[in-house]
Amino acid sequence: MMNSMKKLRYITTLGAVFVLPIYAQKYDTPTAANNVESFKKQGEYVGTATDGTKLGAWLVARSGSRYAVTFLPGGLLTLPNDPNGGWDEKTRYLSAGDQAITALSSPQGYTASVTGSGEAAVMTVTGPGSKTYTLKRVERKSPTLGLQPKAEWNAETWFKEKDAASLSNWRTDGSAPKLTEEGYLNYGILSTKTHGACYLHIEVRSPYCPNTDILTQDRGNSGIYLRSIYEMQVYDSFGGGLEKNLAGAIYGVSAASVNAALPPMKFATYDAWFTPKQGSTWPRITFYLNGVRVQNNTEITSDNTEGGKGTNPLVDGSLFLQNHGSNVTYNNIWIVKGTNLPTWQQVLEASGSVSIGKTESNKLRLTRNNSQITILNMIDGTPAPKQEMGKYYNILGRIKW
Repeated sequence: MMNSMKKLRYITTLGAVFVLPIYAQKYDTPTAANNVESFKKQGEYVGTATDGTKLGAWLVARSGSRYAVTFLPGGLLTLPNDPNGGWDEKTRYLSAGDQAITALSSPQGYTASVTGSGEAAVMTVTGPGSKTYTLKRVERKSPTLGLQPKAEWNAETWFKEKDAASLSNWRTDGSAPKLTEEGYLNYGILSTKTHGACYLHIEVRSPYCPNTDILTQDRGNSGIYLRSIYEMQVYDSFGGGLEKNLAGAIYGVSAASVNAALPPMKFATYDAWFTPKQGSTWPRITFYLNGVRVQNNTEITSDNTEGGKGTNPLVDGSLFLQNHGSNVTYNNIWIVKGTNLPTWQQVLEASGSVSIGKTESNKLRLTRNNSQITILNMIDGTPAPKQEMGKYYNILGRIKW
């Protein structure tokens, strides 16, 4: 579904002021978004130059068939068990404003153009020193997408896809709990059950809003409030910066340490470990967005982040899924309560994706995807030389698969 929200642009000509309507396009489902050419061009790109130098890029669709691009030396943000990473999470070169798809550039000497769309989209880049790169559009997903809890974790499932019975775990807070047309969970609701210390897994999808500036707070905005008072910000921050009101932030308290947002219209994962307030000791949170740690034992120095319910921070509270006017959807919500919680490594193992070793030269990693064990070159993701594999035999002997 596409929603159009009317905005106004004022144009002054010869002393007269004309008001022209502009519509902020919002596509709520992948089916609707896939009919839009800009959606099929926007996304993550990665590739190499002829000398093997790796480069990644974020291409973000903006209004008027214009785009913003960010070039990432070394590759894309590294996700567990993914060969497209390599970016140092710091160095990035942004385009100077919104540009045509055939004339993208950054002040640091990168120029680029994109041909094709979807799986056939290719970005040709010329960098400093006239080095030429060929980048292909890739579609990645979180390693914990669709994760189900192991039996020994004694998790409580609060929502699963197309399960109307799961709605009994939620109550109205501006919106009645309901299934969307696709069978997911809506927003503006509170859980009927409460929690204290916990590990929470939750998945959320933001709409595609190409005409809306990332700083407007109207680009797939919602919030996941632990105990209904501590907000993990939900937002389409793909290609954006690091602010206390963008994805991965504890709203108003702590910005994400790195932008781990993937393009919109795909479910993002939030894996969070929460320690509640005790006496005068502030609560703490560690959480991973799309498999990347964005908050590390962060102290939440507030008893009620903006938009929270203002309940007693010293007692267990509900999970609150905020209505901020954007058609976000939620899925696969479950929680492990108490202090005997699975570790991040155990979560990765349960998801079938684990990264557990590298050589002294930091060039290799051992990964497991279901029953397949692979040693990958950290530089380009290709299988490692056979002579290097012996370094990992002792590791395999210590791991329970």
